[in-house]
Order: sequence, then structure tokens, then C-alpha cells
Amino acid sequence: MDAEQQVAAATEVVNLQRFMVDLVRRKRAEPGDDIASQMLAAEETFTEDELVFQLAGLLIAGHETTTYMLGHAIHLLLREPEHWQAVVADSSLIPGAIEEALRVDTSVPAFIRTATEDTELAGRRIAKGQDVLVVFASANHDEDHFPDPGSFDLHSTSKVGHMGFGHGIHSFVGAGLERLVRRSCGARNPRLPAAEPPAGT
Repeated sequence: MDAEQQVAAATEVVNLQRFMVDLVRRKRAEPGDDIASQMLAAEETFTEDELVFQLAGLLIAGHETTTYMLGHAIHLLLREPEHWQAVVADSSLIPGAIEEALRVDTSVPAFIRTATEDTELAGRRIAKGQDVLVVFASANHDEDHFPDPGSFDLHSTSKVGHMGFGHGIHSFVGAGLERLVRRSCGARNPRLPAAEPPAGT
């Protein structure tokens, strides 16, 4: 981004923080049945700055990434109509389809991390304090781990997994809950619309 775009992006971040500050103060005065009020109930655990940071993170990580994942999964299923018809016929394929969508077209393609010590990776020296762009999308298409990385395979048997939820200490903390909810929703509501996908998809 050029300087003007960077200033605009930073301004929007500050606007979001201000919105969250106002939310925290309103919920402190009038608690409700919502996550902000629940976090405030444990206020000895969080400072106001920490609450603002956590709530902004929940909004972005819990809403935008889910929205992107749903859009990507629907697009991948409809791009080849036989995939859509397969999940219509067998809803047990849905959890695997979502995992494969997270691999093929992940919601967060890259993230910046900061090296905590001098190290070397694949012959490249990385100094302590340097920023490193970790490209999850590239790892999810690594030909050494995925036989046909560009394809969307409903029956993928890869044991490698994917980087759609990150890895190690930076794994998405809600991944287990997301998978549990997905399984329980599929079990309660196994029916999907059997109509043909829209023309032109």
C-alpha cells in the first residue's frame, strides 16, 4: 500500500478501537446477554485496553474468516456441480468438504510474524526482530505434501492436514469448537437442498 492507503487503513483500525471502547463502557453501565458483558464480568482478568483488543479480535477472527470460508466453500462446491450433488446425497461429506475448502482457498492466506531469535530457514538467514510473511496459502498448496494441490477433493485422504487454522502455538484457538459445531449441525440437520446449482456457476 502507498502512504495514503496506509494512513486510511490505520484510521479504520483506530475507528474500530474507539467503537470497542464505547461498547465496553456502555456494557459496563448496562450489562446484557452478550460476550462483551461476560468478559466484563471477569474484568479483574482484563484491562480496558485488553478488552478492546480481544473484542476487536473476536469480531475479525470470528466473523470475517467464517464469512470468507462459507463463500469459498460454496464456490468450490458449485464450480464442479458433481461436488454439490455429492454433499446433497451424503451430508457426512460436509466436514471433509469444509476442511478441503480451508486448504484450497483459506480465509487467511498470510500473516506477519516477528522472529524472536536469529535462525535459518531453508538456507535463508532470519535475524531476531525481522518480520516474516508466513504464507499459509502456499503451504496448503505444497506439492511435497499434497499430490494434486490445486484440486478440490471431497475424498482427500491426506494425513498432513492444512494450515487454514495456523499451526503450533499460533493455531486458531476456536478450531476445535468450529469442528465440533460443524459435526453437531450436520447431525441435527442432514438435509440439503437437492436443487441443481444455479446456472452459470
